[in-house]
Amino acid sequence: MYDSHTIVAQATPFGRGSVSIIRLSGEKALLIAQSLASDSIVLRDRVVVLSSVFIDSKKKIDEALFTYFRNPNSYTGEDIVEISCHGNPVIVDSIIKRACFLGAKIAEPGEFTKRAFLNGKLDLIQAEAVGDLINSRSEEAALHQNKNLSGSVSSTVLKIQKDLLSILSSLEFEFDVSELDTHLPENVNNYLKVLKNSCLKVRSILNSYSMGLAYTQGLRIALVGKPNVGKSTLMNCLLGENRSITSSVSGTTRDTITSEITLSGVPVLLIDTAGITNTDNPIEKEGVLRASKEIERADIIISMSSPKIKKIETKHSKKTIHVYNKTDSIKAGLVKKPSYFYISALNNQGVDLLLERLKLLVTENNFSTDSTINNLRQKDALEKSLSSLTSALNILKNNKPELELVAFEIKDSMNFLSVFLGKVNSEDVLNGVFSNFCVGK
Repeated sequence: MYDSHTIVAQATPFGRGSVSIIRLSGEKALLIAQSLASDSIVLRDRVVVLSSVFIDSKKKIDEALFTYFRNPNSYTGEDIVEISCHGNPVIVDSIIKRACFLGAKIAEPGEFTKRAFLNGKLDLIQAEAVGDLINSRSEEAALHQNKNLSGSVSSTVLKIQKDLLSILSSLEFEFDVSELDTHLPENVNNYLKVLKNSCLKVRSILNSYSMGLAYTQGLRIALVGKPNVGKSTLMNCLLGENRSITSSVSGTTRDTITSEITLSGVPVLLIDTAGITNTDNPIEKEGVLRASKEIERADIIISMSSPKIKKIETKHSKKTIHVYNKTDSIKAGLVKKPSYFYISALNNQGVDLLLERLKLLVTENNFSTDSTINNLRQKDALEKSLSSLTSALNILKNNKPELELVAFEIKDSMNFLSVFLGKVNSEDVLNGVFSNFCVGK
């Protein structure tokens, strides 16, 4: 599971830039870095040193900053040296090749963070948060992942485990005296209280899944309706730019057009679809087919109609906002439906109210806890833990509860919480977690 080789990789994005950072980690990191630097330079813990960089004993390729982090007080828990050189791919590649010649090997994706996890610097939730933080697409998403990285969710789960362990310790005593005393233990009410509280805490974290997923993966909002109802005009209005081509000609949009915005901190992909209609035109047919697929994929649907164009009738269970467009073209006396938004996308009338509704809709599953989850591994472990907790609670509510079964379910629940934190893992699980990381992290 643990490769003791010293690893090397570029920690900054590939390509040209002002600065690139090359990271070394492992027992030979200091020796390799010292061999790359000038002989007169001594690398000391957490001291930044300017030195020439050599790709053999005589060839100087750059001037760089060397920073040494002595184990265990480093990101990986091993000796780490970071080399900040000029961001020329030729220079970076040459330094990495020289490091490999001196005994390092190229790091696998996520291997630095994997070593941090294996060395106890991070638990698995914190390690996953590193990858999610790097890939955050909004400020709000970054804030949530930083909370996970700081240990917010982990500390909550560890507290649950501590409370459950106290019940188990007490039950062990009850088992010892059970043969001498057949009455229910006095602590049953306290057991019930702790189990109920633990269930609430686990369920609270589970409830954050949909919103956590929205922050990391984003939501899809599809604008749908018949041709010339004003979908593209509304799309441009919401974006504040002319992204979609608009005209009075029916069927102008024949393909899906997408653009990303952020609503209440949630990345949202707006999708302008082709007008849904009966047609013999093969190109328009393909557009209608793609629009239908987007309806199935969407998290939220904006269903549009107008004075002369009725809304489309579809069967789906998606969150839907009904929008009546082109209100500037109708006479007074329109009977408005309370569930509809009445707008003129062309003149930007009523769109602000629609936008506020969208902001509320994308965050309606928001949560009041700092503990967040956003992947199926985490969700599955917590669901299994909650199931065992619920079973223990139900058994304990009986008039004559079988305390051995209660203890069994609590142990199962605690085991799933350990899986959640990464204390019980398989190599396949870890490889799946870290394979999505960038190489230098």
